Amino acid sequence: MEETFDTSTAQGGSTFWVDGIKYEITSDNTIAVVGVGEYIMDVDIPESVTYNEITYIVDTIGKSACRDCKNGSSDISSDCV
Repeated sequence: MEETFDTSTAQGGSTFWVDGIKYEITSDNTIAVVGVGEYIMDVDIPESVTYNEITYIVDTIGKSACRDCKNGSSDISSDCV
């Protein structure tokens, strides 16, 4: 599992990557999908993501989250919509 984090603390507005999907922390327990890796062909957006031992609920998909997606598909959990 690929994981990277932009800042040393998990604060609102901080971003991190897990499995080719970029997330932004929007509150203590929620995140938004804000990007997808350029070379990711198929995206499966989960209903929750655990990062640094904190489980976040995916509650938003940003308008331009998939702007770099080319010739792929996406699968969004029904609980996320």
